[in-house]
Amino acid sequence: MKLDNLWEAIGKMDDKLIVDVIELKNKEKNNTNQWWIGVAVAIVIVFSTFSITYTVSAEFREWVISLFQIKETEVVPKTESDNNKITESIAPISLYAVDSIEDVFEVQYLKSTNYMSTIGSLFTHSDDSGSIKYYAAENSEFIPVEAEEIKDKVKLTGITGEIDFTRIKYRGNLLLRENRDTSFMLDDGNEAIFGLEVSNNNEVWLTLYKNPQSDKWEYWAIYDLDTGEVSDILQGISVNGIELKNYPVLRQWGNVGNGIYIVTLGQTVERAEAYLIDINGKRAVSFSELTGIPHVSSAKVVNDKIMLLESIPNDKFNYYCYDYSMNTVTEIYNSAEYWISEEEGDNSLRVRFSGGRYDFVEEKGIIYLVDEFTGTRLTVEGITEDLAESLLINSDNNKILVSSFGDKTIEQIGIIDIDADRFYLMKRENNDSVTEFSISWNDANHIMIEAENNVSNESYIYLYSLAE
Repeated sequence: MKLDNLWEAIGKMDDKLIVDVIELKNKEKNNTNQWWIGVAVAIVIVFSTFSITYTVSAEFREWVISLFQIKETEVVPKTESDNNKITESIAPISLYAVDSIEDVFEVQYLKSTNYMSTIGSLFTHSDDSGSIKYYAAENSEFIPVEAEEIKDKVKLTGITGEIDFTRIKYRGNLLLRENRDTSFMLDDGNEAIFGLEVSNNNEVWLTLYKNPQSDKWEYWAIYDLDTGEVSDILQGISVNGIELKNYPVLRQWGNVGNGIYIVTLGQTVERAEAYLIDINGKRAVSFSELTGIPHVSSAKVVNDKIMLLESIPNDKFNYYCYDYSMNTVTEIYNSAEYWISEEEGDNSLRVRFSGGRYDFVEEKGIIYLVDEFTGTRLTVEGITEDLAESLLINSDNNKILVSSFGDKTIEQIGIIDIDADRFYLMKRENNDSVTEFSISWNDANHIMIEAENNVSNESYIYLYSLAE
C-alpha cells in the first residue's frame, strides 16, 4: 500500500477495532488483588521544536496526565439473570445496567434477541417484516427514533443515477444510512455510484464516485434533502487549464469552512498533489506554492487546521500543521515512518495516526503522545505498545480510547482524558459464553463494546462513559 493511501485510510477509518482484523494476543490473567490504584503520577514533558525557514514556533502549555487504575475488575453480568433488568423492552430489546466502577465509569448493558448494528450513536435492527427500526439509548431505555426514506434521481457532471437513503434526525444531528447498492455502469465501462454524506454543520454532500474500489476519483456537490436540488459548487474551477472534473485523479476531499476546501488531484496517484480550493473565488492553489514545501502529496482537515503530508524517499514522510488563517506552517514530524503493528521497530520515529489531533509515536523505544497542532510530546504513565497501537480518538478530539483483546474478551479499556489530564485504565472479565468482537466510540463521550452469543443468537452492547 502506498504511503499516501495508508495515511488517507487511517484518516477515514470507521472508529472500530474488529477482532477479526486485529492480531489477538492471549495474556496471562492477573489476580484481582494485584490490580492496584495509582495516584497522580506526573508526566515527563518532552518538547520538540524544529528550525526550518517556513516553520513558526508555537506557544506550548504544560500538561500532566495521571494514571488512575481501577481497583476492582469489572465483571460483565450473566445473561441468564433478570435481576438487573431496568425496563421492559420496546420491540424485542431489554436494557441491563450496573453501578459505576469506582465512580469513574458509568456503564449500561444492553441485550437484544436480534442482531444490532449502529449508525452514528443510534442502534438499528430488522423486525420480523424486514423493516429497519432505529433506537437511541436514553436514561436506561431504548427510545424509538423516527426516520424517513429518501429516494431520488440525481445528475452531476452530466451523469445521472439514483440515491436510496434513510434520513434520521436525533438531538439536532442529521444521520444518513444507505438502504441499498445503487451502483451502475457508465458508457465507457466504468462503474459509478452516488453517495450522500453529512458534514459537521449538517450540510449534505452528494458525491459521485467513479470506480469506487480504486479510490481515485470523487466529485462533490451540495444536495438539498428537502428539494432534491443539486448545486455543483466546483463547476468552472480549473488547475493548469484543466477543469477539476476532468482530472483522472480527484480524491481526499476535505471541508475547511467558509467556502474553502482541500483536494488531491493529478494525472496519476504517484504524481498527484494537494490543493486548496476557493469555491467563492473559483480559484485553486497548490499547498506547495502556499507553503514552500516541495511536494505535498496529501492533506486532511482537523478542526480549523490543515495537516500536510510530504512523502520522501525510503518510505518515510514529513508532516506539517498549516494554519490557513495565519498562513503559518509548523513541522510536526521529520523523516518519520508509519507505525505498523506487524513490523519490528528500530530507533526511527514511528507514527501511529489516530485520524484526529493526537497521535502516538515511538522513538528509541519510548512512546509519546503528540499534539499534531504544536508538536508537543508527552509520555503517558502506564501506556504499552499494544495499547498505543489500538488508539481511537473521539470526534471532539479530547479523549483517546485504548484497549487490549484477550481470547473472547476485551481485557483492558483505557481512556486518556486530555482536558482532565488523566489516564483511566480498567481491567475487565467476562463470565459469560459471550464473544466480544469490537470496541469503538459510540459518540464523543460514550465507548461501545459489541458482543454476541452464538448459541442463543443474542447480541449485546455495553456503553461506557466517564462519570460526571
